[in-house]
Order: sequence, then structure tokens, then C-alpha cells
Amino acid sequence: MLVCAYGLAVMVYRYDMYDREPWYLLLLAVVLGGGASWMVGGVEDSIIQWLGSNDQTFAQAAIAGVLEEAVKFTIVLAIALLFRSEFNDPLDGLIYGAFAGLGFAIEESRFYIGLAPSGARQIGPEAVRLFLHLLLGGLGGFGLGLARFPKRLRIWAILLPGCLASSMVIHFLWDYWLGLPEATTDTAGFRRWAAVSLMVVTTSMFGGAVVYGVRWSKKILAPLSEKRLWGWPFSLLIRK
Repeated sequence: MLVCAYGLAVMVYRYDMYDREPWYLLLLAVVLGGGASWMVGGVEDSIIQWLGSNDQTFAQAAIAGVLEEAVKFTIVLAIALLFRSEFNDPLDGLIYGAFAGLGFAIEESRFYIGLAPSGARQIGPEAVRLFLHLLLGGLGGFGLGLARFPKRLRIWAILLPGCLASSMVIHFLWDYWLGLPEATTDTAGFRRWAAVSLMVVTTSMFGGAVVYGVRWSKKILAPLSEKRLWGWPFSLLIRK
């Protein structure tokens, strides 16, 4: 699990091409994400009991989707406000959100691995958990990096709530259709179709945010830089 987490962290760190974030703030985002994951489970249980919903699957999925993505967003917002001099890149919201999501997933995986019998532990579900939390955390926080440049990137006012809402909705759908123990029906392979579709949509949205953010990062921070988001062989098809 930790090897997968490290590989994902390296992948995201590469996107931060023109103004690398300090390692200690990235580590802080991971630690805060892990701490939030440790605490949020009890909060979710308390909210569900307080609501007393008859549809427990829907309630759990909705609460988890909204609360967990809001917590990741809040972590990015806190870093943006407390370390304003370092939060100076259109891509920073995505970078810190992804690392906060990674920390959240590491703690959540540790919890579920601890519950499973030793013979039933599998890396596949945990790798998916790491990847999905990272994508949703980065997507949810993306607008905060754009908001750092309100005069140049006016679209931030649309993307900030839009990206956050998208991360919440995708998280809710994943838990409602796939993640919760109660969601066991699989009519005509629906669960497999839903998993692939949600992962493709989330990855595409995250990738689009990376491309857009890197483009503006270069324009603002390093317009003369030769660094490219697309490596070989894609670089052969892209004109300088």
C-alpha cells in the first residue's frame, strides 16, 4: 500500500513543474489528510444516528461524499491561507488537494486492512482507494489555486464550486453503488460498469484540470521554460 502511495505521490509531484512546493508542506497535507480520515468516521456515524434515516446506504454515501471532500478542501484552504507565499501557482490547489486525499486514503486503508483477516487482505481495493481519494482531493481543491489569480483567471468563480461539487457527487456515487457493504446488488454487471465509468470520468476531469493548470502555471511563472507536461513520444507531436 505504501509503495503504491509513494508512486502516486511521485506522479502528482511531477505535475508541479514550474514552482515546486516544499516537501514539508506536501507532507503536512498528507498528515492532515490522515488525521482528518482518522476523525471523520466517528463524525459520520454521529450524523447518521442523529438523522435516523431509513435509507442507511443513501445517507452514509451522501454524508461521506460531502463531509470527506469538504474536509480535504478545508485542508487546502488552510494551507493557502497560512502559507500564502508558497501557495502561488494556479496548480497548487490540485497538488495540495491530491496529497491531502492521499493521506486520507492511507489512513482509511490502514483501518480497513486492520479489519480484514490476514488471508483476505488484497492490494487491489486499497490501490483503487488511494487513487480515487487522490483524484477527488485534487479535483476538489483545484479551484483554490485558480482563485489565487482572480484577475487573470476569472473562470475560478465557476470552477471552484463546480470542481468541489463534482468531487462530492462522484464520491457519493462511488460509495452508494460500490463502496458500502449494503450495496451488493449487481444487475447485469452494473457494479463493474459503474466502477469503470466513474473512474474514467474522474481521471479525465483530473487530467483536464492538470492540463489547464500547467498551461497557466507556465504562462504566469515560467513563460520561457522548456519543460513540458507531455513527455516522449507525445512531445514529437507537439509544436514548440
